[in-house]
Amino acid sequence: AVLASAVLAAAAPRRGFLLVATGPPVAFLNADADADWTRDELGSMLRDVCAQRAYPATLVVGNASEVAAVVAKRPCDGAAVVALDRRRLNLREDGSIYPARLFKVRAIAAFSGTYPDGTLYLDNDIN
Repeated sequence: AVLASAVLAAAAPRRGFLLVATGPPVAFLNADADADWTRDELGSMLRDVCAQRAYPATLVVGNASEVAAVVAKRPCDGAAVVALDRRRLNLREDGSIYPARLFKVRAIAAFSGTYPDGTLYLDNDIN
């Protein structure tokens, strides 16, 4: 039982990073560190997260095709990629004229408890 607890504790990270991206940041993602960083903001952020190795990251994207695109081009396996259930985003009902902002707010709310000892949100819109 003690060994099983130790294995579970090691397998489940207690702290980590949360990133949210959809649309152009996902489309411009490039695993190559020499990519044009002015267009590849998400790639720059993921490369930094991957380089530190102490904490994992979870990236929330808009749909299954974005999950596949990110998994194919992410710079390391240290960043898990999940899709936000878009059925929860009724833009007309919510009255938002900024769908990307609403997407980020909903994703942060849905995944803020991913790491029980702390989840740090990093915004990929760094320009």
